[in-house]
Amino acid sequence: MRIGITGTPGTGKSTSLKLVDTELDKIYLTEWCNEHYSKSGIEIEVDTDVLNTEFKKKNNFIVEGHLAHFIELDKLVILRCNPDVLRDRLAKRGYSKKKIMDNIESEALDLILIESLQMHDKSSIYEIDVTQMIIEDLAKYIESVINNNALPQFGRIDWSDVILGWY
Repeated sequence: MRIGITGTPGTGKSTSLKLVDTELDKIYLTEWCNEHYSKSGIEIEVDTDVLNTEFKKKNNFIVEGHLAHFIELDKLVILRCNPDVLRDRLAKRGYSKKKIMDNIESEALDLILIESLQMHDKSSIYEIDVTQMIIEDLAKYIESVINNNALPQFGRIDWSDVILGWY
């Protein structure tokens, strides 16, 4: 089984995966990319075609990262967070104003969901709002996806009211 956890930075991908009880190999995409790609400044430049080719060689894993949805997977969990809450989380991490705006705009506009729908079968996508969720419950939800105890769902999260509040 090949499972991915994706979402905008600050949604809880790495933190939740650390708590997930699974026999699947856990792959933290940032760490994996650090080992396989050279850094350009602060960012790691990754060719997503090369990334996908590399992961085609692997089986029985769960991978997390904001690029995980570019990998061919059996199931994909997309973590979503209210952009106003996400702004605060990213500011606490010390992100620049530009990087915060880029990320909250991506979240508000469903960018990862749209990219995921272009690459994955709709029946493999599990989108969840993590804004108010405690991390232990998120880990349990991911375990339920792994164990086939959750139904695929997407398209129920709408941040348009948040966007309207920005103007």
